[in-house]
Amino acid sequence: MAVENKTKRTLDIISQDREIKSIAIRWLNLISEHKIDEICAMTAPGWKMHGGPVGLPVGPEGVHELFRMIGPVNQQWAIEEMIAEGDKVVIRATNICQQDSFFGIPSNGVVQRFSAMFIHHIVDGMIVETWRNADDLGRLLQLGMRIKANGAGPNLGNSFGTDVSDTWTTAGLRVSASVK
Repeated sequence: MAVENKTKRTLDIISQDREIKSIAIRWLNLISEHKIDEICAMTAPGWKMHGGPVGLPVGPEGVHELFRMIGPVNQQWAIEEMIAEGDKVVIRATNICQQDSFFGIPSNGVVQRFSAMFIHHIVDGMIVETWRNADDLGRLLQLGMRIKANGAGPNLGNSFGTDVSDTWTTAGLRVSASVK
């Protein structure tokens, strides 16, 4: 009897892990396909994103605002690794994208490649919270930005879409927004 209960619990956990993984995969695929309404259908009313734009509204309104801030983008996500535990799933992925500008820096047609990690908290088939950690600095460097040590400059701010016109200091490094 004890073995049967343990086996059933193990199968339930495996089933739950598969379910939340499939939700996370679908979410990332829909982002690549720019299917905002379908993403919103999977988004809980109180959804929050950590590591994204500051002041992003909660829920589907936040998803719409996020896509408005990102603007038109041609992108494809490739999942490198995925781990599920309980009601959370972690994704390590690579993105290849092209868009007109990023953080106000024109792309001039440069195709960017960057890595990112996401943790999704999933409850009742809905994504209720997302943590994001992406190589945004790497993207800016791909667009021609340069880092200069030991300097000071204006503050970039903390939200996507901020117009960068000169330099700013982050982690003790002077970052120049000039592009070649």
